[in-house]
Amino acid sequence: MANIETAVLENSTAQVRLLNLGCITQSWQLAGWPASRSAVLGYEDAADYERNPHYLGAIIGRVANRIEGGQFSLQGKQYQLDQNEGSNTLHGGTSGISQRIWEMDRDGTSGVQFRLSSKIGDQGFPGNVEFSVTVFLDGPTLVYDMQAHVSEPTPINMTQHNYYNLNGSGTLEGHRFQIPTNKMLCTNTDGIPTQVSSVITTPFDFNKSCTLTEHLARGLDTNYCLKKDHNLPIKLENQNGTHLKMETNQSGLQVYCAGKLTRIHPAFGSQCHSPFSGICLEPQAYPNAVNRPDFPSIITAPDAPYRNTLKLTLSDENFE
Repeated sequence: MANIETAVLENSTAQVRLLNLGCITQSWQLAGWPASRSAVLGYEDAADYERNPHYLGAIIGRVANRIEGGQFSLQGKQYQLDQNEGSNTLHGGTSGISQRIWEMDRDGTSGVQFRLSSKIGDQGFPGNVEFSVTVFLDGPTLVYDMQAHVSEPTPINMTQHNYYNLNGSGTLEGHRFQIPTNKMLCTNTDGIPTQVSSVITTPFDFNKSCTLTEHLARGLDTNYCLKKDHNLPIKLENQNGTHLKMETNQSGLQVYCAGKLTRIHPAFGSQCHSPFSGICLEPQAYPNAVNRPDFPSIITAPDAPYRNTLKLTLSDENFE
């Protein structure tokens, strides 16, 4: 069994429980909530995360989402990756960074830094990579600062993989979602992007806050295109007035309504892990970008380190 350690971040407003396995966020609770309620889905026992096929709460990489055929070419050399979803590579391969034990340095109850070394050839990728993830809690705001320094050019596309349910249990019925963008990526049946498309006049338009209810039958699993200078927050709210605001520096956001989520282990608190019981909001670059020169590049170089900054604010009161 892995040596899984826990770090608890806590202030007068909120409490967050983190694991050194996969930098996992096990729970996130506001002060005054019952002990059984968390805004993110998780398992009751930290040891259960050793088998975490749905990536609950984890930091994902080296490359999040899908790489078509598990292959890409870089600087004239072809690379064959671990193929863990049919012929494709998903979320970095079978043993991606979400499956590893990270070094963990606590900063009291306000923050924690995780570090991981990934050697050349890891899951088939080139280059040595030094990953760091700093997580800190400032009042009701939770920040993830994901960085990577590389020894040679290599693709990096990290993301954070919480499943949010602001009720703490049940399905996403009654939740409303807003993402201010006019574009999304259309995909084939394997989830590989085929083209950039407009969301205007389609059911995928969330420029105005819309209920997720109709999408629960259809199954939402879509990458939305964001501007690099994107400064309008993404918002999720439930029918009782709990609000989540997300701010990101990434070019895309994968929105997944957990259509394939199943109960693997006993759930945290009163949660029910079943289809449509949580929504993943995964800030990242475009899927399969390493094989699409028309997409923003995900190649990270030694002189240009990678950085993905995610800021989340949770409140039981409305905010702008």
